[in-house]
Order: sequence, then C-alpha cells, then structure tokens
Amino acid sequence: MLERFLNPFYPPVEERAPLPAAYTPAALAVLALGYAVGPGRVRTAAAGYLLLVLALRRPRFTAGGAAPDYGLSGGFVIFLLAFADMSVSDPRWIGKPKTKTKPGPEANSSSDNGSGSGSSDNGLAWRDLETWPQRLRWAVRLATTTRGIGWDWQVKGVPPHPEADAPRPRFVAGRLLGLARHVALKSLAVYGIGFCQTVGPAAAASASAPWAGRLLGVVENWCGAAWGWNTIGIAHAGSAAVFVALGISEPWMWPPMLGSLTAAWSVRQVWSVAYHQILRRIVQQPGIRLARFLGFKKGSIPSRYLQLYLAFYISFCIHWWQQYVITRGDKGEFAFFMMQPVAITVEDFVQWIWGKSVSPEQKKRLRWLELLVGYTWTFAAFTFTLTPYVKGMTGTGVIGLGGPEETTAMTLGRQHGAAYLKQQEQYPS
Repeated sequence: MLERFLNPFYPPVEERAPLPAAYTPAALAVLALGYAVGPGRVRTAAAGYLLLVLALRRPRFTAGGAAPDYGLSGGFVIFLLAFADMSVSDPRWIGKPKTKTKPGPEANSSSDNGSGSGSSDNGLAWRDLETWPQRLRWAVRLATTTRGIGWDWQVKGVPPHPEADAPRPRFVAGRLLGLARHVALKSLAVYGIGFCQTVGPAAAASASAPWAGRLLGVVENWCGAAWGWNTIGIAHAGSAAVFVALGISEPWMWPPMLGSLTAAWSVRQVWSVAYHQILRRIVQQPGIRLARFLGFKKGSIPSRYLQLYLAFYISFCIHWWQQYVITRGDKGEFAFFMMQPVAITVEDFVQWIWGKSVSPEQKKRLRWLELLVGYTWTFAAFTFTLTPYVKGMTGTGVIGLGGPEETTAMTLGRQHGAAYLKQQEQYPS
C-alpha cells in the first residue's frame, strides 16, 4: 500500500541511475561525523537531515543487480535509526571486558535504557574526549557496530566468544575456514531451491504423489532459511578475517554472529538467541521508549507486547525498504515479519497455560516433552511463514543471483531438476 504513495517520487526501476561509488561511504561518514561533533540540537538535526536525505534518495539508484541493491539499501535506514537512538543516549566505550561474563543483563545493566552509567570510570563518553582524533576514533567505533561489542550497551543474545584471546593468525584462519563452510552451505541451499522450483510444480500436479510437491515446497522454504543464515555468516566471517588480519580490530571484537540451533526450541528463541542480533537494539529501543512514554510498567503485558509487535514492524519496514529499492513493492515481507509476533504470542499463551497446569517437579521430568513439542512447533511455524518471503526473494533474484557461486548453484539445481523430470517421463514408476 505504501508504495502507491511513494512511487510518484521515484523513477521506474528500469530507469534508475548507477549508484555513485561514494554514496554508501558518504552515509557512513555522515553517521560517524554526527557522533564525533557531539550532542546539540542544530548538529544533531543537520546530521539527521543528511542521513534522511541519503536514505530517501537511495531508490533512485542501482548498484547493478537485485542482490547488491537489496543488501546495500537497508544500511541507510539502519544508520538513521541508530543515529536517532544514540543522539538521545549516552554511549560509553568500555573496551574489552576485564572479566569473562555472559552477554546479557548481567554484563550490561544499561542495555534496556541505552544510557551510560553516569561515571567516566565506567567507560569513555563523548564528553570525556579532549581531542578530535580521539573523538573520531570513538565515533567510528560507534558507527560501525550494531551489537554494541565493547560498549556499555551490548545487546543481549550475543553468543559466547571462545576465541576472544586467540592469536591473530589462528583467529583469521578459523574465520577463513568458517567463510568457506558458509559459502559451501549457501551454495548447496541455492542448489536445493533451483531443484525444488523445477521439480515442485510437476510433482504437485502428479496424481500419484501430490504430497511430493508439498514436501519439495517445505525443502525450498528451509533452503531459503539456510541461504539467509549462511549469507549473514559469510559477511561476518569475511569481515572478521580482513579487519583482524589488517590489525584494524582485535579478535575479541568479533564474537560469533549466529547462535546454536539447539536453542531454537521456540520462535522467540530463534529470534532472540539463535539468529543474529544485528538489529536488536535498533528495533527494540522505539518500543521501550514508547512504552515508557505511555506509562506502561516495565515487564507488564502491555509493555512486552507493544515492544514485540513494534520491533517486528520496524524490522518489516527495513526489509520492505530493501525490497522497494529493487521492485517498488512488497514481496512477502509484511506477511513473514508480522506473522512472527503472532506466532510468539501464541506460544507465550500455550507456555503460560502449561506452566499453570503442571508443578515445577513435573516440568523438570517433562522437559524432554517440552523440547520435543517446542522444536516441532518452531519447525512448523517457520515452514508456514517462510513461504511468501522465500518466494519473493527468489522471484526478484535476491536469492540465486548474489554472485557467481549462487548463479552456478541455481543453474545446476534447475538443470538437474529438469533432467530428473525427463527421466521420470522416460521411465515412469
């Protein structure tokens, strides 16, 4: 619906101009300089205006393909939201933690309010910096983090970092191996999508085994999920290897981006523990601040679910904007992202009923049943909700045209799918 109001302000997709090489670096530079010049209404308004203009003009340009356009356009919205958040906060650089603690409220008592502790002994705030080189270094660090690693506002859900103290060569080697693994798994996922898309329609029309088409649809959805998982893994592993190898950053600054799938026993767990937390603060802070403004008590049902639904709506808006840049419309983003809080609400209610129905001792004995039901529910929920999103991402070429390895994998999957169908025609079972 929103595209109907925006389309008159933008050229058709096929008439977009090439994206200037300095466009994205310019946005990052504005963000960093906005932090470096410090608080102040005029300075904040000026930097915010520039970030807004750069974000709004992004659909006028193309980076040359659906995949790079999709991947690069979301950052402009993230820059704008991050700047708005940090402009009303008091972020402090604390550096490497002196003691090993688990990420979360124990290690970050201010993660919910986004403010510093009020004491320069607990980190460096902007006002503690005396020279411009110090401010620029502080600002660049702030502009290039979304999870708050090394800051007093580190988000919850960051996985433990067993290689925080690893020597640089070993850390870089490990990241390169991880990069290769993610590339291989992403290529395999794209191959699976190509095969399923080729064989699926014929299987669904088969009178002897119509269930095969549905099964291939499930496989396609989860291949799409694997593509997203490993795409994030590739970006993180590659960046960590390069920046640590060049001495720009240290191993402790690069904790794992993705958590363990064993923690994915509910939809809420997938989003808050297993999956990346890149957008966590950006999508949570507006809900936290709005709940406070409305007077909702912290932890109350209205506060919790206002934050939940608003967080996923903001996430939808970011991903919708990425899709708008390349197609001028929604390709399943609203359906996917707004079904997530609904699924979480359902599972919260079921868990509340279950907690009221059994004693603590019974819960301990039946923990295996809880996990079994939880994993099954999570699998079913994502199998259903992924359908429109994966179809949109493959239909626009975001999945399958993201590089030579993706193009090759998609082509092979379709070729092998066509060969399979031909074999079935020659030798029907």
